[in-house]
Amino acid sequence: MTDSFFLGMDHAAPAVWLLHGLFGMYGLVVSLGTNDWGAGVDLEDFSRTYRAFLAALPPSLHVACMGMTWSAAEATLNTKGNSMDEFPDAIRATCTAMGKVYLDGKDAIPHSSEYFRDGFHPNDRGHRFMGAFLVHRLRELGWLE
Repeated sequence: MTDSFFLGMDHAAPAVWLLHGLFGMYGLVVSLGTNDWGAGVDLEDFSRTYRAFLAALPPSLHVACMGMTWSAAEATLNTKGNSMDEFPDAIRATCTAMGKVYLDGKDAIPHSSEYFRDGFHPNDRGHRFMGAFLVHRLRELGWLE
């Protein structure tokens, strides 16, 4: 998430370095974007900050970037005039340009409000689908046995 009231991606890389050093992390799944869209973050600022975050991660760390999940508000514009639907494209472009794996978040949870707490954030059932999606994809990548 870009910096706002809360510290964002600009401050997250040192935490990843710390965890990687202490525990020998194999990989990291980055799932961002919904809050940035909702906070009215400009798409170019988001992409720039996302790129800087990915560049600041430990080079030996396997990184997968997951695009945003489905939402009924996908076509809605934020205060900067960007639709929620544009953010996964920016995530995919940034991620693949940096040589990272892209996971399509729209494949993670069924496209129905019954899997979301508030239309944006998954409920328990949605998280179960997302967990199964991630296990399946990470096994395909050889990150899990």
